[in-house]
Amino acid sequence: MKFYAQQQRHVVQFHVHAKGKTVLDELSFIVLVSTKFDGEIGPLRKFWDTTFPKKRRFLHIEVKFSDWAKFDGASYHCNRNLTEDGDIKPDYVGALERADPSHLQAEALLARARG
Repeated sequence: MKFYAQQQRHVVQFHVHAKGKTVLDELSFIVLVSTKFDGEIGPLRKFWDTTFPKKRRFLHIEVKFSDWAKFDGASYHCNRNLTEDGDIKPDYVGALERADPSHLQAEALLARARG
């Protein structure tokens, strides 16, 4: 997963590999960030990344925050809890399980993306 912070719009964008092994954990992370910092998950888009030898489908998800402080907190949270490669740090996985038990919200988000 990759994330991009857009300061002007108070938006954090996420690109999630749609068929990755950790897609539900990554979507749970996005749900947690949105909930914790009072963000709103916007429309989801799918796109193909052709920079790899094999085309891979990604989900583009935007979370918009109402003010700078919430956006800044969410950006810092992502920087602190994701590795440089975009993986969720191992010591953070327990928080995801508490925030989204059984990945229910993540599955709903995935179904919305496939919709």
